[in-house]
Amino acid sequence: MLREEVRKLSDPSTSLSFDSVKDMELVNSVVYETLRFNPPVTLQSARARKDFELTSHDSVFDIKKGELLCGYQPLAMRDGRVFDEPLSFKPDWFVGKGKELLSCLFWSNGPQTGSPSESNKQCAGKDYGHRRLR
Repeated sequence: MLREEVRKLSDPSTSLSFDSVKDMELVNSVVYETLRFNPPVTLQSARARKDFELTSHDSVFDIKKGELLCGYQPLAMRDGRVFDEPLSFKPDWFVGKGKELLSCLFWSNGPQTGSPSESNKQCAGKDYGHRRLR
């Protein structure tokens, strides 16, 4: 299926480009699923910039300004309350209605669906590529 999508959506007379790959729904889903299984950064930490409440599925935590926060990505990416059968690799998980799960993929200091800004420190180049794929 993956090969069929690439062949269908790529022009044989040109090299693959970042823009053409962005249109390949299954290819993107396989990349997201690979990153979910093997997050590029396993441990993230930061200090709270202000007091706030951090909510989980069943708890609320009072966080004070200056407290150290730490997140372990492999654990978060295998949350059974978010991902059905979280230990199974599903290449088409993020296709169609599954795209809603992209808001649960956190790397680059925010969800995959977020946009870089001064306040979230997401990678400014997360949606851009400058190399040609061959």
